[in-house]
Amino acid sequence: LAGGTANKLMGFDGSGDPAEVDAPVSAGWAFVSSQTASTSATIAFTGMEAGYDYLVTFVNILPTTDNIAFRSRLGITGPTYRSSGYIGPVNALAATTVSQVRPTTYMQLENGQLGNAADEGAWGHMVLRDPAAVIDTNVEGMLHNHDNGSTFYNCIFGYRHTTAEAHTAIEFFMASGNISVGEFKLYRRPNV
Repeated sequence: LAGGTANKLMGFDGSGDPAEVDAPVSAGWAFVSSQTASTSATIAFTGMEAGYDYLVTFVNILPTTDNIAFRSRLGITGPTYRSSGYIGPVNALAATTVSQVRPTTYMQLENGQLGNAADEGAWGHMVLRDPAAVIDTNVEGMLHNHDNGSTFYNCIFGYRHTTAEAHTAIEFFMASGNISVGEFKLYRRPNV
């Protein structure tokens, strides 16, 4: 057989003869890249494209500063990270106590009490709904963490950035100090 066309599969066209056919669109998450924090001021992913939802997972996130907030911001081409226009809360549940934080200059991913000892790390995920489309960007996710007193928190967050613009980047950072360690992975899927 001669060389084929990129992104086409061999199939049958109904006449009984083989022919090139379109590859099916995958609805699952495809791995894009990963980053490992090592006393990092920020961890950032850039180059997000319109037409895709994105998923970021994070595991074993520890700050260098004890009992600190874990945050995120969206960025446009450059990247230039947005420091206003966020609406939405993070709700944290510890035993029977619920707390809420509602920042507007960043997206906070937990209740501001992320401990930095070995057993006090955080893990979770964030979904960005077609962030590179020129629309308001919707973000949702979940994070689990311990504070420096070993209180366990389950945190749920949901945000909207209220300016219709293409967000092609996202960064993660601590309210103070660096991200001591942690693994970040980026996935995407077609927004169909």
